Amino acid sequence: MEPGSPAGAGAEAPAFYSERKLSRKQLKKLAKAEREYEEERRKELEAAQAVDTAQKRELARIESILRTHALRMEYVEPDGHCLFRALVRQLRPLIQSGLFDTYFPAADTETRSALLTWSTIPDEMEAVWLLRKTLASFIRRRGTEFFPFIVGELDPQGTLLDASDDPAERVAQYCARLEDGTLWGGQPELQAVALALRCRVFVFADPEILPNGMLVMGADDASTDTGAESVTALRVSFHKQFFSLGEHYHAVVPADDSRGDARDPRISAS
Repeated sequence: MEPGSPAGAGAEAPAFYSERKLSRKQLKKLAKAEREYEEERRKELEAAQAVDTAQKRELARIESILRTHALRMEYVEPDGHCLFRALVRQLRPLIQSGLFDTYFPAADTETRSALLTWSTIPDEMEAVWLLRKTLASFIRRRGTEFFPFIVGELDPQGTLLDASDDPAERVAQYCARLEDGTLWGGQPELQAVALALRCRVFVFADPEILPNGMLVMGADDASTDTGAESVTALRVSFHKQFFSLGEHYHAVVPADDSRGDARDPRISAS
């Protein structure tokens, strides 16, 4: 091939390009870029290792607290519905076995009626959506009690939501997001469950987040026992570090529950 003639299909690159030497300035620039890339990779690896270590430490501390109460975690998927799944997995067996009224005799009438429909629902996710709708209805009906909890609510990206100056409108906006699935569950929903069912809700967490590793929500006349023998109680574990996507909840059940181990196989406390 003559110099300057176009290369045909499949032709090798001209020798000029393969044999050209980089200048000293270009070599320095390339070396600097390589060092910067390696430094970024090192920082990313260190950050990932730090998160992994924090996850394991948090998990170990929570599990230690649960063991003292004869409890354990039941794994819940990180799909944006984790809190609702955790509650459904405790409520649904009671509803399907006809024990709901035994466990929650003072439950809100409308809430009871809505939850009892689960007895004919075979799909857990359908129950999750119904629980979202049921809690939204309860919060709407008692909006003044929940307004302090949702003022300044942020989405997972830190964007301010429910910015209306009208309390009723802000509650309405919040409940709409609760129903359509764009809202992750948290304190308002746990408070709603406790009030609607007239029960205690126990939230277990790392003692570095919650004093003594536990928060108790609910009716003053409900049982304060945290152990497996407590009847009128629901329990969840709160994890700040469990997943890189953000905060997470697991269900908490008696340690001798036969449904299997709760731990996510990707994370070990050891």
